[in-house]
Amino acid sequence: SPLSGRFMPIFLFVNTKSGGQRGKRLMQVPQPFQVVVRGGIIADLRIFDMLEGSPGDKPGFIKLKEATKLSMVRMIVAGGDGTILWAIEEAERHGIDTRNQVLLAVMPLGTGNDFSRFAGWGGKAPSMSSCTKGRCQGLRDLVTLWSAAKALQHDIWKVVMEVDEHRGAILQTGKDGKKEPMERKSIEKLMHSYFSAGNDA
Repeated sequence: SPLSGRFMPIFLFVNTKSGGQRGKRLMQVPQPFQVVVRGGIIADLRIFDMLEGSPGDKPGFIKLKEATKLSMVRMIVAGGDGTILWAIEEAERHGIDTRNQVLLAVMPLGTGNDFSRFAGWGGKAPSMSSCTKGRCQGLRDLVTLWSAAKALQHDIWKVVMEVDEHRGAILQTGKDGKKEPMERKSIEKLMHSYFSAGNDA
């Protein structure tokens, strides 16, 4: 429709616990947050807290799924490297084809921010004051960059780890901080950039 041709939906998923909870401030940005970008297109930024809802039933991803029925959608993840994988897994739980229906960009809020560095977005978090105060000029500038960014290919791959059925155990850290064995003898995880195994991992 003419309307969808004039509007570019951009979804920003924020891990409000990342980066010393700096991402929480993004949830204060008034919505709808719209920026006129190149060609008179209106970039329509929609901001969602990644923690809202339960796995496979999160409001932001439900709306993202609806938007992907009309066109490929730009999906921005505000967080660290782990948040990126979480967002991809969550999108796929909602039936979104992350290879063909979304373009992924990053607002680095993590510790290492390796994916963000590799993709050319840098490893330093933007100024939250600039992004959230007054006219939110810092965020307006980012929306302009996100709307004009060119897509690049990047591998997201899967690691399956299995242990011996009788003697092996996969440990997880419990709520009390102690390690405890999982019932499962196999786990499957998405990965990007690199994978480490051993005492240093």
